Amino acid sequence: MKIDNNSKEIILKKSEFLFHNGFKLIEITDAVITFSNKKLAFVRRNQTLLSQNKLDNILELLDYAEKNYAKVNNLQFCQESREMVEEFLK
Repeated sequence: MKIDNNSKEIILKKSEFLFHNGFKLIEITDAVITFSNKKLAFVRRNQTLLSQNKLDNILELLDYAEKNYAKVNNLQFCQESREMVEEFLK
């Protein structure tokens, strides 16, 4: 995905809740977007969709993270969720 400057601005605006919660933008490239607060990181990488679909996907993920912030920054919840997804995919 080629992230143009307009898309980067949209992503950064949608990410304001992360900045307000102590996260910093670590990296934004065509392949990786990383926010971290030294304990947790929100990372989106290796998307293979069309550019607009990728931007929509990233914005949807950020919207979910904002609405469910208390859960998504809870390490135990994240580990349990990952285990459930891995079990489902088997």
